[in-house]
Amino acid sequence: MRDIGIAIGKNKVGVVIIEKEKVVFSQSYTFSKEEIEKLEVLINKITRELSIEKEDNIYLSLPEKNIILRSFSLPLMGKRELEGGVHFEVEKYLPFSVEELVWSYNYQKIWRERKIIVSFLGMRKEEFVQIKEVFSELKLNLFLVEPHFFSLLRLIKGKKEYSKDKGIAILDLTSSECSLTFFFKDVAFFTHSFSVEKFSEEEAVLSFLKEKIVEEIRLSFRYFQRDFSSFSLKKLIIIAHPFLIKEDFFSSLEEDLGVKVVIISPMEIVPLKEVNSEILNAYGAVKTSYFGWQPVYKWRDISGVIYERRKEPLLVFVGKGVGIGLLFILLLNSYLQGKINKVENSLREKRAKLTSQKKIFREMNIKDLEKLIKNKENDIKRLKERKNTEFSPLFESMVENLPLGGWLEKIEIDSEKGKMVISGYIYSENYVEEVRELYEFIAHLKEEERIRKAFSHIDVIRKENKVMEGFGVVYFEILLSS
Repeated sequence: MRDIGIAIGKNKVGVVIIEKEKVVFSQSYTFSKEEIEKLEVLINKITRELSIEKEDNIYLSLPEKNIILRSFSLPLMGKRELEGGVHFEVEKYLPFSVEELVWSYNYQKIWRERKIIVSFLGMRKEEFVQIKEVFSELKLNLFLVEPHFFSLLRLIKGKKEYSKDKGIAILDLTSSECSLTFFFKDVAFFTHSFSVEKFSEEEAVLSFLKEKIVEEIRLSFRYFQRDFSSFSLKKLIIIAHPFLIKEDFFSSLEEDLGVKVVIISPMEIVPLKEVNSEILNAYGAVKTSYFGWQPVYKWRDISGVIYERRKEPLLVFVGKGVGIGLLFILLLNSYLQGKINKVENSLREKRAKLTSQKKIFREMNIKDLEKLIKNKENDIKRLKERKNTEFSPLFESMVENLPLGGWLEKIEIDSEKGKMVISGYIYSENYVEEVRELYEFIAHLKEEERIRKAFSHIDVIRKENKVMEGFGVVYFEILLSS
């Protein structure tokens, strides 16, 4: 079994094959403009030439022109309302209806501004289904379909020095078709593509390239800093041809943009001597097979999840069954409804108890009532003291860093000993992903300045695989102590 990354470019297709975590083959294939638009022709040719078999796993990286990336703001709301809000915004701003797309979305909550910034990722359903059918007819195992910018982000995240960066922009200058994508906490919010003349080391051409590229970068940054001012961008990473990596080529950018500029060559992130744009993206896509960074997006249509990264692509229609995403919503809804019923029952019991105590109050003398009131005032005083403890501002940070499939069940606080235990659940597509998301959650907590100041130790004290109404979830307990 081999893992095969395929990246489609303007007139080339890059292929990278990995066996036992080593690159055993890499090559670019050149096609005419007409051929490059016929996926079946490309895949048939590559399949025959490389003897790709049905046991092999395919990871497909597509150019930005095939992908719709839009971002918009919504008021703070629950997840159920958020889905409806996303549908409304898509119908409002895109020339397609949601029914015409396969799509997904991610978001960041901006608590201080009481809003949500949504990143919507879409693709024409007709095109997506065609891709699936091409691989299905050839009996090939299609594991992944993603845009180039996610393939590049995975390679950048694979470098230790960039793995913890939250606000970054990645500029791909490895071909004449350039792209600049802005990410915050691994969510893509804006991408800008532009073309330049053929790269050349001639001084006149280099001078023109510098002027053109720098202006495109400045315009994109102005737009991002204006429309996404809630996000703090710290770094611009430029992946460029070696002859463009010169000290003076982008020397003015750091001061102009107010961010750190890092320039790297493709060979620094791909273990090959010759790397073009297509090889770079093909390698980035196939790296997912070895548990590299994964985007949280999952392609789906209006009926539920349409495609997930698994051995057999999942295609579920409402008439034949409910998509796993909808099942999980029902599961969570059932779980929460149980909680609501429990609270409502408790409230009814307390009301009944209060009614029975009215008689007791009537029979009490003034001194007894004054004593009761004083005890309640002391209780309120203690609650106010707890409200102002160092734990209060930490809850926002915890909620912000929860994975999309995660929820908290309980928070236990011991202010005297300076410790806190949080427990909850994480649901994802499999146990490995759930555990990975748990440890990513812990890593994000350790990075948060407010949490780091309050607690010097953050450790998992319990991790357990459980089944909730037929779905596997990971239950966790995390201890935060000073």
